[in-house]
Amino acid sequence: ANQPKSGGIVKLDLPADPQNLNPMFKEVNQQEIVLGGTYLPLLRLEMNEQAGYTGSKILPFVADKWEMSADATQVTFHLRNDVKWQNKPPVNGRAITSEDIKYNLLRFRDEKVSMAKFIVEDVTDVQTPDPYTVKVTMRQPFAPFIPYMAWDKMLFHPKELVDANDLDNNPIGSGPFMLDSFQKGTVTKLRRNPDFFLKDKDGAALPYLDGYDVLKITDPSTAIAAFISKQIDVCGLCLRSDSPSVNTI
Repeated sequence: ANQPKSGGIVKLDLPADPQNLNPMFKEVNQQEIVLGGTYLPLLRLEMNEQAGYTGSKILPFVADKWEMSADATQVTFHLRNDVKWQNKPPVNGRAITSEDIKYNLLRFRDEKVSMAKFIVEDVTDVQTPDPYTVKVTMRQPFAPFIPYMAWDKMLFHPKELVDANDLDNNPIGSGPFMLDSFQKGTVTKLRRNPDFFLKDKDGAALPYLDGYDVLKITDPSTAIAAFISKQIDVCGLCLRSDSPSVNTI
């Protein structure tokens, strides 16, 4: 098989701007396309060609292993020691520790706007015995707790952004892409995070892409024209039935 080549900027369309960039209540595709590349959940789902892109196997991510107590009321997560917040102020690339995870779990539980409140509402205690261990205690067992740690509504973010009241406008996570610019009504640009911790099976740095640009295009015919003229590489508004020209590509 051909080896993947690194580099390149992918351009795609989106019919509307994100209303905000706050991961606490990410609920629409416009947010997903930006925040999904910037922030990470604690775990991840296996999603590849073999899994049919709908895999349900839980894989390590920010946490590389975990254990559950016999009565299913306590989960211990062991974090990787090489995961950093993106190298932008106010976090400036500092390591992600158990205190960050504790802060997020309790915030997801306590904030009224949290879309993930129902996942952690039974959490009664979060302990951090060392910088890379998190012990979560729940009032009662919650069967999907571990799968939900891989959900795209459980996106962990730094306390510094909350303290600066900048979570709505300045996404800084630990994901593969960093927000480069957000020009409302025109284009949002994300660029590769050089400190992203994952490697491919051959040890090459991920992601392969240098970044992606999201262009606001509200009219399907405009999107089709942009796709045909190669102004965008991915066209979410293009339907083959809308234009015979799309069928020739």
